[in-house]
Parts: sequence; structure tokens; C-alpha cells
Amino acid sequence: MPNLKEKLEQAALELGRAKFELNEAQRRFDLIYKRVAEGGKPTKAARQGKPQTPPAPATAQPESPTAQPGRVSDRIEAVLVSDPKKKWNYDAIGEKLPGVPRNTIRALLFKLRNDGKASKVGRGQWKAPKPIE
Repeated sequence: MPNLKEKLEQAALELGRAKFELNEAQRRFDLIYKRVAEGGKPTKAARQGKPQTPPAPATAQPESPTAQPGRVSDRIEAVLVSDPKKKWNYDAIGEKLPGVPRNTIRALLFKLRNDGKASKVGRGQWKAPKPIE
């Protein structure tokens, strides 16, 4: 029968193993989430672990903030803020952001809601959050 010291050592080993497995699972989740947020396409940087430099910006400035290159979540937020009183649905946002899949828009809207940058106002309807006064 193991004594208390052996039980404590065994519990410490199990705890260490569980922490390691948790960290590995979180790392895998983060990689998958990043792929989904980027439109489901793995980048060369994600496979090799090297940072990829963004392409040089064009000389002519785009006419709207949604046409600018950048993170998709920032572009979605720009669409919502462009008309704060309008209720946006996934298709309307998708029209402003061509090439961004609907599921990506949906996932990022929920992330923006958790960050306080978007408000869900109905089934599939979103608005910019009300400013704090």
C-alpha cells in the first residue's frame, strides 16, 4: 500500500501530464481557429513557423475602409461602423467583403461580440455597438 508521499508524487506526475496535454490541445485549437479566421486557407507562415511579411501597399488609397487590406475582423468591424444604425445580416456584410466566406464572417462576428465590438440584434442580424456615453 503506497504511503502519502508516494501518493503525492503520483498526483504531481498526473497533474504535470494533464497540464502538458492541456497545453497541446490549446495549441492545436489555436492553430485551427487561426485557419478558420483566415478563411480556412493555411498560410506558408503557419506551416513553417516563420513570419510572413505583408505585401507592399498600393499607391492609390481604396475608397472605403472595407476595401483596405488587413485583418478580416477589422474589416467586418469597419462595415458595421460604416452605418451604425443599420441592421446587417451575413449576406450584406459578405457583399461588402467579397472573397470572405460566410462562415468566417459569422464566426468573427461572434468573436467581435465577445470583444464588445458588435451587437447581435436579431436572428442573423448585427449592428455596431452603441457608444458609451
